[in-house]
Amino acid sequence: MRVKETGREEKNSSVYVVIKCFAENGEEMGWLMYREPDPAAGGVLHIELIVTSPRYRRRGVGSALISHLKELSRAVHNRADICVYISSLEAAQGHTRLSCLTSFYQKNDFKVEKISRSEAMGRFKF
Repeated sequence: MRVKETGREEKNSSVYVVIKCFAENGEEMGWLMYREPDPAAGGVLHIELIVTSPRYRRRGVGSALISHLKELSRAVHNRADICVYISSLEAAQGHTRLSCLTSFYQKNDFKVEKISRSEAMGRFKF
């Protein structure tokens, strides 16, 4: 498994970065988009989106992406906290999907606080 930055875009005075995870054969396994920290707004990295190909789910791809982001935060962004807004349409409809999502972030050392039946906030602090 190999993780690397594949894209960067400035939009509305924010910088969005995409990191992707690739299999040994070069196939894309998943990706994560984050917003770089803005010192004027608290200096926090924000995970905007994380996606894992259905074929590679439950194989550590999401955790590898989070781990890479933590290392970027440590090495490039002065150990900025990492935040994520977690929501689930399925949870809003009465399913338990939100607990699966929050569990993923908790396993990756995020402190997760439930906001509503279908929303939560996660934060990783060094």
